[in-house]
Amino acid sequence: RRGLAPAAAAPVRVARDDAPAHHNPKGGFRNPWPSYHDHSLVDVVNMLRDWDRSVSPTPLPTTTPDFAAMAAPPAVGVQATWIGHATFLVQMDGVTFITDPVFSRRASAVQFAGPARYTPVPCSIGELPRVDFVLISHNHYDHLDRASVKQLVHHGAKVFVAPLGCGPLLTSLGAPRVIELDWWQEAEVAGATVTLTPAQHHTGRTLADRYKTLWGGFAVRGPRHRYYFSGDTGYRTVPKGVAIGSADEAQYPKCPAFEEIGERLGPFDLASLPIGAYLPRWFMSSVHAAPHEAVAMHREVRARRSVGMHWGTFFLTCEPSDEPPRALARALEAAGVGADEFVAMTHGETRVFGGKDEAGAAGAATADAEADAHDNAAAAISAAAAEAAAPAAPAATA
Repeated sequence: RRGLAPAAAAPVRVARDDAPAHHNPKGGFRNPWPSYHDHSLVDVVNMLRDWDRSVSPTPLPTTTPDFAAMAAPPAVGVQATWIGHATFLVQMDGVTFITDPVFSRRASAVQFAGPARYTPVPCSIGELPRVDFVLISHNHYDHLDRASVKQLVHHGAKVFVAPLGCGPLLTSLGAPRVIELDWWQEAEVAGATVTLTPAQHHTGRTLADRYKTLWGGFAVRGPRHRYYFSGDTGYRTVPKGVAIGSADEAQYPKCPAFEEIGERLGPFDLASLPIGAYLPRWFMSSVHAAPHEAVAMHREVRARRSVGMHWGTFFLTCEPSDEPPRALARALEAAGVGADEFVAMTHGETRVFGGKDEAGAAGAATADAEADAHDNAAAAISAAAAEAAAPAAPAATA
């Protein structure tokens, strides 16, 4: 009957024999890199003191998604519709999937309190095409929303892919099939290979379950196209007093995961990367990348095109609503990256990346060649910079 969820199966967990560094021997999970710093209760109090209370959220423009394009996605390219925050409907190689679906008014355990949506959701779940699978990056309320999961199940979603430990909650919400993955594990779903990738973040829906479930991003590889979704992630931890985007940041370790993702799973036709929720910087940097760091991630994962996410939707941090895309534009210019290579979309916008009207979307072979050329060029630039910085050698004598 309509509205009746199918019987839920137990979550499928891919087994492994080793004990990876991100598994905490005491239970749960951890970030295994020096680029991460966990905050204390004192830090939380100081963060609240540093919060810029002059900033209030301003609703941003929205547009109606291109439902006709969703119903007949192109054969070439990756078609993405940004619903808001970290929610994308992605279509490629005949597969349709959705990332971190949150359609509720608040990203919270309850709908009468908690971070509110200040830019309206541009459509309902019922207006979207049926998805082949759902990707959940972690269990924070702005990424795993109970009501949205239930609505997707009623709308025909049958497969949910999530990090270790998220299965019981999804199953309790009626998800018919849940595939739990550890970092670097993969599953074949609807003709695509889905890999859970590392991210620098944490989890928890209460004060008692922090780090109990895993977090991550996803690489989705089809016969012709590849898509990367970072989930929530930081890039490096920057202490108080270091100016955002300054050269002083380079003295602090960066997360090595993104270069490894690019080497192992890239290049990608499209990447969804976080550009918001980064202030106060000293507190948020460990778990939320700033726009200039997203540009570095764009290069490290070997993305041809990227789109910004995690901004302009929920009032989570104290940067102005429209500051992330402005900061992204400045970061792109400073890094010498074209403005069309990494974009910020309008809520509800549907766009094709790497379609027939764009060069360089001829498949994995071309992508690999482009990545090699990119790496060779980067190496040449680095070598030239090093040579220019080195002291002049003594002149040769006959």
